[in-house]
Amino acid sequence: MRDKQDLKYTQKTLIRAFFDGFTNGVIDANNLEQDERQTLIKALLNVYDKISEHYAMVLLPILGVIHHESLEQLQRELDAKRQQDDVDVTAYFKVVCRENGTYEAMVDDYKANFEALLKGTTLKTQHCVLSNETSSVTYTKTNEEQNIRLLVRTVLRAYRSGLQTKPALQQFKQTTVIRMLLDNVDLLVNGKPTIADQVDNAADIHELLLAVVHTKERYNVVQEELQLEMERLIKGEN
Repeated sequence: MRDKQDLKYTQKTLIRAFFDGFTNGVIDANNLEQDERQTLIKALLNVYDKISEHYAMVLLPILGVIHHESLEQLQRELDAKRQQDDVDVTAYFKVVCRENGTYEAMVDDYKANFEALLKGTTLKTQHCVLSNETSSVTYTKTNEEQNIRLLVRTVLRAYRSGLQTKPALQQFKQTTVIRMLLDNVDLLVNGKPTIADQVDNAADIHELLLAVVHTKERYNVVQEELQLEMERLIKGEN
């Protein structure tokens, strides 16, 4: 696996993964079908004012990991920021993103995904393509294995946030989780959507995931982190 990945693109995929997870959580919490867009829009509007809060809860720590070599130093900077008056979540994201360019890219990606969410959908995978025009000259402080693990956590935590918008106890739907992981890991590993090229040659979902991530090593990372994160969620450790 790669020692590092493009920073802005990794950030973009994590942001899309959050919105994908959250939207599908709302869909499953309301027992909706994917094509019930108008009903979904109404359900999302009911939690409109909570989305940014869920976004911060899930992605502030995740983005902090890819942007910072020293999480202890990051924590000190965040603690110092908390001591100031009238500090909002924007200030924390600026600390986490470090550079103005990556912060502005984060804001742009948030807006694009939020706009799609308010239309009752998620940003299409075709909008997340790494090319010479979109690649940056900065890289994540994490390696590819860590980024895959962070992506799995983002999807599951955002999905849980969406499920929790309904007061009744909600169960994770395995088919939803696997579909989201496939879509988003595909983007992170390949820099573009490739599932359509692989699906006809795969006998089952496990073969499809292996084809998408190319190596058994990546496949095992996805499966291991999925199990670990589910255990954390059950124990309430995050």
